[in-house]
Parts: sequence; C-alpha cells; structure tokens
Amino acid sequence: MRRYHIYLIKEEFAEHFFGQEHKLFDLFSEARISSPHSEVAKRQSSFVIGKIDTISVNHLIMKNLKRKSDYSVLGNAHVLYGDAPKNFAKCTVKENVIELEASGSFEAETTFFETLRKHTSFFLAMDYEHERYGWLNPIKQRTYM
Repeated sequence: MRRYHIYLIKEEFAEHFFGQEHKLFDLFSEARISSPHSEVAKRQSSFVIGKIDTISVNHLIMKNLKRKSDYSVLGNAHVLYGDAPKNFAKCTVKENVIELEASGSFEAETTFFETLRKHTSFFLAMDYEHERYGWLNPIKQRTYM
C-alpha cells in the first residue's frame, strides 16, 4: 500500500524550496517522529503549510470524477476503484493535509494527482514509507535576462 501526504505549501516557500524539496521532506519527516527536535520541526512545518480550502478541493474532485463509473464517495473520502480487486485509491481532504492511500496499479492515484494539480501549483506530495516526494505540478522558474 502506498500512502501519500499532500501538503499545500505557501507560495513564498514553494518558490524558495523549488529544487530543494528534500529539505521540506526532511523537515516534515522530523516533525512526525518523537525527538527533542520534533517540536521545533512541527512549528516550522506548520509555518510553511497553507490551509487547504476543503470545500473547493472536494468540489473539484467530485466535479472531475463524478462521471467515472468506478468513483464513489464514502463518508468524507473519495474512492476510485480499478479493474482488478486490489486496484484502488482513497483520497481524504483535510484542512492541513490531503491523505491519499493507493494499492495496485498507479492509474487511480494518478487520476487524483492530475485532478489536484488543477487546483494549485503548490501541492507537495510525500510518501514517508518509501521516501519519495515531489510537486504535483512543478513550479515554473522565472528566467531573468
């Protein structure tokens, strides 16, 4: 099972840390564990995270996926089922994080990623178990001449 935590990074921090996502990953990883430094890391990570407009994100997901026959809403979670029994992805939108659990093929989770990237360029996904992370929609770098 793959588990992603998707954070809305405030624009000024997203632009600053573009290309240095590993620093944000290290900070958020430190905030998740119990250690002498974790309280500081929790405060720092909460400072760079923006609040997610849960109503508009839930509406966006429903609007984009409602025509799919394999889409359903279970409680406060959006679920996409694949063609095989073990293929699925479940997305739960919270105020500080979007949690995405997926199993089987990557098709269902990719559908959620593609939908979420339409909302903003500043979503950063992290898979702590497999130590993977990245922007859902890479930020365009400004070019100066």
